[in-house]
Amino acid sequence: LIPILQGLIHYRNPVHIVMRRLTARPDALMTIVDRQTGVTVVASAQSYHMFGETWYSHDYDVAGCPIRPGDTVLDIGAHQGCVLAMRRHVVRRCLRTSLRPNSYARRVANIERNGFGPRVHAFQQAVSNTSGVATMRCFDYLGGGSNTIVDSHVPHLSAPSSRS
Repeated sequence: LIPILQGLIHYRNPVHIVMRRLTARPDALMTIVDRQTGVTVVASAQSYHMFGETWYSHDYDVAGCPIRPGDTVLDIGAHQGCVLAMRRHVVRRCLRTSLRPNSYARRVANIERNGFGPRVHAFQQAVSNTSGVATMRCFDYLGGGSNTIVDSHVPHLSAPSSRS
């Protein structure tokens, strides 16, 4: 009952979200609209919950490291996080990285759809503290929200399709 109430409170389109969750394939796309700001994000049905985790539950906030006016945010992995920072209208600039082609294209479209283009710079690149080559394993789990180059993480994720 609590998730239903939260959906009614937070989302401008809760009926669409419920219907997509009940009837759509996990990789099907759904539109999520924040009731307060009107920010619209297109995400896979399997990853829609990450929007709520980021925007409302603050699961990815870093304790003791608030985003302040004028900050530049680096979103490595680039799911919903950067759009959250822009929602707060405090960051000067957001840099996003994402390797998966379909995820990258969707993120860029979400940036443009919401008018954040002038302040958000998206890159389809990996980020590391060293140069070199690594194999990234991409998973459909969480709508592409879980990928890794760490072999010990692979057993915890489902059905890998490797990319270099």
